[in-house]
Amino acid sequence: MTLTAQARRFAPWLLLAALLAVVLGFGLEALRALASHNAGFVAFNHTLAGDTGEASDAWRARGVAQLTNAAARQPERASTWRALGYLYIAQGEAEQAIAAWQQTGGMLPELLANAEQAEQAGNLDLAHEWYGRAIAVAPEAPVAWLELGLFHERRADWAAAADAFERGLTNAATVNSDLLFHLALAWRNLPVPDWTAILSLTERALTADAYRHEWSRQQSHVLRGEALQTMGRPAEARDEYAAVVERWPDDYWATVRLARLVWAVDGDATTAERLFRAAIAIDAQNKWAYLGLAQLYAVLGRPADARPLFERVRELDPADATAAEWLAQK
Repeated sequence: MTLTAQARRFAPWLLLAALLAVVLGFGLEALRALASHNAGFVAFNHTLAGDTGEASDAWRARGVAQLTNAAARQPERASTWRALGYLYIAQGEAEQAIAAWQQTGGMLPELLANAEQAEQAGNLDLAHEWYGRAIAVAPEAPVAWLELGLFHERRADWAAAADAFERGLTNAATVNSDLLFHLALAWRNLPVPDWTAILSLTERALTADAYRHEWSRQQSHVLRGEALQTMGRPAEARDEYAAVVERWPDDYWATVRLARLVWAVDGDATTAERLFRAAIAIDAQNKWAYLGLAQLYAVLGRPADARPLFERVRELDPADATAAEWLAQK
């Protein structure tokens, strides 16, 4: 018998031995889990294809059965739980989907991405559902509550935003300064702001200094200054705005408010003028710095300098009563 013939004779046995070695090395239970996993993913892909009717229902049911079996045999495989969660959502079984996704240990970024994608597409109801699922999967994560609140904030639904931020502060496992600041901001935009509470929240946020976003840190200082000013503490507000402008010189509102307080508290017209002009350089399409500088010139007895500024205010806001009154009298 030739060597080639002998090789052909023993080839099936060698293949069987190799398969046996794979089974022994990989584990029979793991192979069964893999088979169920793969069968489940076939059904999952059919579901993603958008099939409808009885065939789609059958594929979803088959996928749930196979992936449930795979997860029971090999619970550490995150991709099995992930796909199982999506199949449950397709079946309208949200609680089972949440339970499955909680087993992955890392679904939160994907769920938030789904919410953002739906929001960008204009499907706000679906976006809200995805934000809710993110919170249900990871209620201890500050970012989940923060993103839900920001969703409402972008809709100018300040009551819903405040509710989300408050619930986040109650449920989050760690202190988050962004939640504290955005709750203060939401309260500031309610019909009757509680300035004492707003001041407390901004101070808690700044003291904790646990921010995800630098903008939130900056605006915490600005909102703290506004609270101090509204509560009749103008010198402290001036100092707060001064600190903001020193660190963030492009902050329009802090610059305008600092200019007004430098004049009102210190009587420093030169610094106030410089700050108003700095604010105009930051945002030439906003009327408030023009108005503040025009009023400063009017008080200083410089009507020729004030007039073009009041006229610019009227250009930007024809309904501005202050500019209209001054120009009518002059």
